[in-house]
Amino acid sequence: MAASGKKWLTGCTIGCVALLVILGLVTMAGFMMISGTLEGFREAKETGEELAGTHGAIVDFTPPHPGELPAVRLHLFISVRESLAGPQKALEAAFIQFPAAVEKAEKNEESTWRTIFTVFRGLGDLIRPMGEYVEARNRALLDAGMGQGEYLFYYGLVYYSWLGHSPDDIPRMDGGDQDGSNTRIHAGQNASFSAKQSWRRYRFYTEAMLRNLHAAMTASADPEAGTALQDLTAEIDRLAKDPDHFVWSDGLPPAWQTALEPERERLAKTYNKTANIFEWPTGAGEGDGSITFTLD
Repeated sequence: MAASGKKWLTGCTIGCVALLVILGLVTMAGFMMISGTLEGFREAKETGEELAGTHGAIVDFTPPHPGELPAVRLHLFISVRESLAGPQKALEAAFIQFPAAVEKAEKNEESTWRTIFTVFRGLGDLIRPMGEYVEARNRALLDAGMGQGEYLFYYGLVYYSWLGHSPDDIPRMDGGDQDGSNTRIHAGQNASFSAKQSWRRYRFYTEAMLRNLHAAMTASADPEAGTALQDLTAEIDRLAKDPDHFVWSDGLPPAWQTALEPERERLAKTYNKTANIFEWPTGAGEGDGSITFTLD
């Protein structure tokens, strides 16, 4: 009996150790996958800090006067956008491929452990291109000598105010049509990558930058800035009060419209719905409270 019990105990011990080894290997493999997956985000954080150190914070950028839109800076923006075609395609592919991995895991077509690896791999293949896209954008901005504030000013002005796109443009899990009923990438309206939070971030950063422009125009005491300053004040006020408004959506200042029109085709080609949600840095402007910027 003692011998039998000893054998049972030995067998149990071996089985438990084997289980712990398997769990350890799965954990290690998962860690390695996630570690590699997050490398792009770590690099994006570093280049983001380099951008801020070189060009200042986003909220410190002062947009150009409504009476001018520097052609050199606009062309730099276009070159940055055109350089991101590859990372954008990788991002689109990830959102198309991920649901297939999840569906396969849900159907239990493989063993439990292999299913876990499948899900880990699927998540990695989805998350990795996100960080790589942000890193590629930051790197392109550094190479172009353009800060993130200036970039986002042109981004909102061109794609939302002028071409009619919206912070609502966020990727679908299966890469389906934006007008369809496919699953979005977030679980709730207050999740970081939700349309609601994207709107908040757009309003937060845009209002901060336009307040800088308002202060600059006020300080200049330009006698011809009266109407332009009034229009700017009205836009900032409407942006602060209307959660669904993007500035100058009823028509850009004539000088800006004139500067953008010759580049319409090139700019239209550089917009990407899947990448849109990753343009506005998370954190700022999010939450259930309203945006706090106001004009004195």
